Amino acid sequence: MTLWSRRLCLDMIKTGSCSKPSNQCHREHQSIYRQANLCPFWYIKNSCKFGTKCKNSHYFEETSKYHRFIRTETEMNVYTLI
Repeated sequence: MTLWSRRLCLDMIKTGSCSKPSNQCHREHQSIYRQANLCPFWYIKNSCKFGTKCKNSHYFEETSKYHRFIRTETEMNVYTLI
């Protein structure tokens, strides 16, 4: 799986779009997985210089087939209200 092998573009995971031109980003861009709070250090290097004080997540959050399109905190709040 490209997520666990860290081949997915971090921008695609966090925001849903890549900030680099297509010829400069060498990571994969076809993913429906979104996690806005994923630590970039942990994802890319599998370690974080901030350790337990890091404000971001150091694990992939489980998403069910019903939640896989929730991309932002606002969308999650709306889903919770429903």
